[in-house]
Amino acid sequence: MTLSQQKKAEKRAKKAVAMRRKGEASVRELQRARDLLEGGMDARFTCVDVEAWEINNKVTEIGLATWRASAGGGGWSFTHLVIAEMYECRNGRYVEDNKDNFIFGTSQIVSLEEATRIARSELLAADYIVGHAIEGDLKWLRSLGVSVDTSKLLDSQVVAAGIDYAYATTASSSALSASSSATLLSTLSTASPAPPSPLQWSLKRLILHMQRVQRGESTWEEIKASDALHPLSKRNKKKNSGVLHLHNGANDAAWTMAVLLSICGRDDALDATMLGCGGAAAAAAGHRGRGRGGGTSSRPAAHLREGAAIFTPPAAAAAAAATAAAAAPATAAPSDGVMRFGPSGRKRRGLRQPKAT
Repeated sequence: MTLSQQKKAEKRAKKAVAMRRKGEASVRELQRARDLLEGGMDARFTCVDVEAWEINNKVTEIGLATWRASAGGGGWSFTHLVIAEMYECRNGRYVEDNKDNFIFGTSQIVSLEEATRIARSELLAADYIVGHAIEGDLKWLRSLGVSVDTSKLLDSQVVAAGIDYAYATTASSSALSASSSATLLSTLSTASPAPPSPLQWSLKRLILHMQRVQRGESTWEEIKASDALHPLSKRNKKKNSGVLHLHNGANDAAWTMAVLLSICGRDDALDATMLGCGGAAAAAAGHRGRGRGGGTSSRPAAHLREGAAIFTPPAAAAAAAATAAAAAPATAAPSDGVMRFGPSGRKRRGLRQPKAT
């Protein structure tokens, strides 16, 4: 073996060791989450998601979804804090802008100072803090002066990677479900060859798989095979979340908490809006969500609250105007045969404008 080949072999060996350690850590996180959520303990789980403007990375929304284990399916509260100073700052180039599409209740437009105060209070009251790829959210919170106890953290992305990694080794969903953390890790340590590195599942893929699990089409242990059968188009990987309305801080927090509960066998605790089988119908009819305090309301999804006033945001007004314009009888404009480009980049025919004299 040449020196170059030896260095490459050493590099592959180090990578395999790192992959195994990462995979075993994700399995431990999976077992920890299952022990916490299946144990029936009286604990308060608060999921947090922070949205920022894609232009300058300033915080635009803070979303919180809290579930109380002792209260079962009725223990939900959702909080969507829209930063007043950043309300007109809209995403859309790299990620969807769903600031006006909170589907679990009523949004609150508040100052950055007030949003920070509410978020700090909610997170201090939580027994466990949940997130999806939560390190990014913690970074934004620290920039606002909000720090959290890292021993309370649960990451749904890491937990999902634990299922994927463990099943790749055990190759049996029943064996995986029945295995304790110690037994499963013992199996992993003797596996040969080493399982692949655990994948970093996006929140959208996890939600779509959760819906397949709820419909009885798959199981969480079969997530990789099921995902391969339902690939997302290039466009849908970042946009077009449909009735899910992702990239809304509180929606993302609610869906993240739902995914974690489902992975840990607690589909019975999901809010009605979260149930995948009826999600599209609920979106078409107007979601029935719970706001802070546990009250219920039935309203169009895109309503905001600023103080005591409820109003239709600009995006919803623009959509209504577009619908009315589409319903109006169209009149054909004469064409001079000149091809032009509209705002969408598509070619269209129109009148040649006279030159200014």
